[in-house]
Amino acid sequence: MRNGEIKSVERVTSRIADSVRNATYGSDTARRFTSKAQDALGDGMYETKRALKLFKRRVGSLEQSARNYVKRDPLTSAAAIAGVAFLVGLVVGLRKRRKPRRIFGAVV
Repeated sequence: MRNGEIKSVERVTSRIADSVRNATYGSDTARRFTSKAQDALGDGMYETKRALKLFKRRVGSLEQSARNYVKRDPLTSAAAIAGVAFLVGLVVGLRKRRKPRRIFGAVV
């Protein structure tokens, strides 16, 4: 081999070694990122489960309070439900009311 060919082979070998080092660094970085993402996901799942349990407990307590209130005073409960239903119907009716359309400037 000539001296020029040896230098060329050394350059190629050096570039291959650099590429392997960069790939190794990228692989390590990806592995660390994956590990952090899995930890964050696990923490989020734990917090979500905890919040859901707390929410279920509070809803159960609210449901029991509502049942006790209805048993104590059924007429007031029925009147309150009727009032809320009337207001919801009124709001929905006003929102769904047909709005006038304009076609070429005339109201149709």
